[in-house]
Amino acid sequence: MGKGMTNTTAMLMKNVQSGKLKPAELITHRFAFNDFMRAYEVFGNASKEKALKVIIDNS
Repeated sequence: MGKGMTNTTAMLMKNVQSGKLKPAELITHRFAFNDFMRAYEVFGNASKEKALKVIIDNS
């Protein structure tokens, strides 16, 4: 990992820890594991689907 990525990661983690960035608010779509292919389609068409982050749950 390059130096720029390390600095970005540290900054992101600091913002998450301080509460300025709430990753859960970035999740726009959730799918069960059985719907993996649909999740892949949605993520592949993110602009059309208005998908920011797609979560696949295996529980």
